[in-house]
Amino acid sequence: LFAIFNDTVLGITESERVPATIAVDYVVAGEPGQVSEVVAVEFHDRNTLTWNDDRKVAMFITSRDPELKMWAGNLSAAVTNQGMTAIDKHLQHAIMMHAALAGAGLAYGPDPATPYAQMSEDPFALDYVQFPLQTLTARTGDCDDLSVVYATLLEAAGQSTALVLTPGHIFVAVKLDADPTTAANQYLMPEDLIIHENEVWLPIEVTYIGKDFVEAWSVGARQWRESSGRGEALFIPVADAWQTYPSVAFSVSRAPLTVPDLDPIVADFQRQLGQFVRREISAREATLLDRFQRERGDYRNRNRLGVLYARYGLYDEAEEVFQALVADTEHLPALVNLGNILFLRGDIAGAEAHYRRAVDRESENAAALLGMARVNYQMENYGAVRQYYERLTAVSGELAGRYAYLSLRGDATSRANDVATMSTNVEWEE
Repeated sequence: LFAIFNDTVLGITESERVPATIAVDYVVAGEPGQVSEVVAVEFHDRNTLTWNDDRKVAMFITSRDPELKMWAGNLSAAVTNQGMTAIDKHLQHAIMMHAALAGAGLAYGPDPATPYAQMSEDPFALDYVQFPLQTLTARTGDCDDLSVVYATLLEAAGQSTALVLTPGHIFVAVKLDADPTTAANQYLMPEDLIIHENEVWLPIEVTYIGKDFVEAWSVGARQWRESSGRGEALFIPVADAWQTYPSVAFSVSRAPLTVPDLDPIVADFQRQLGQFVRREISAREATLLDRFQRERGDYRNRNRLGVLYARYGLYDEAEEVFQALVADTEHLPALVNLGNILFLRGDIAGAEAHYRRAVDRESENAAALLGMARVNYQMENYGAVRQYYERLTAVSGELAGRYAYLSLRGDATSRANDVATMSTNVEWEE
């Protein structure tokens, strides 16, 4: 028998036993009758969980809670307004929410009564898991509590998360906007990423609050490699878990959430984002600088250095490199790349001038043709858009296909959406 309870059951804060009557009405040979029995029903408090199905913890990830959604929305807006357009927005959100937990004063503290390492070993032991608002109010939690609040903030900001379970531990992964091949070429240490069903995920050790994000990432990646290598890791996308165990639509705290000052959180986010960029490029930067010093006549290495800076949003450094190359040799890839930087900065006329110089030098340069089509689209010169897009299609159908909005087919709304989606994408010439 399954009973249906209203949401007052979530007001239970201590385990208790209550009487319930089970009654059966029946008819035998035309005569009605009834039998009933009083039974004891045991209610556990609203924070109780058994780990017989690890997906159950997704019920505590309350990303639709209005207060949490408001705070996560403000943090997400800061990523958009003060982050780096060249860096994966999903990764930036992971850094921001990591900084936010530290900024909210949270700290890791194992629960002495129900330690996760012990509870997770017994599928029917009664564990205590905090709702996100409880953790933010108490400012402490063990690995399952911190995983829940971290995943909640990310999901509330529109990010896809997963729960990663290893023996005696749980942490979080966030999905990136890259396929496995792209990630292998883009990231310094692609082995620190998780490939799940052809999707790329970044693992974060949630207990490393107050430590730098790159360290939390490294530790999470190591734990995944070691446990998955032994076949002891479990990967659960939260969206999949919600199909069976939807989040509880109930606010467990009647006190308003005290949102910390966003300014120091954003400053810490920018510091850690810069730290990530420097870690990613430092080794490659040193290699390219060394090659350039040893092979002064080969301008390709200098251009590759500029592309490295540009791909990580260091546009000032990249522009300096490209400007020097153009001044020295009218280097064709550098011309295109300068046009790309100006395009990303919104200087459409300046971008058009550089793309045109590149096309004049090499009429079938695909990146320059794409640039000319894009700047003319921005200037609403649709006749020129068709001309350059047709030439681009003849040179590189694959590249043209990635910017299909330039074909001017489809309705205006879908093209506008494509323009918005592709606004930060450019084709760097190496």
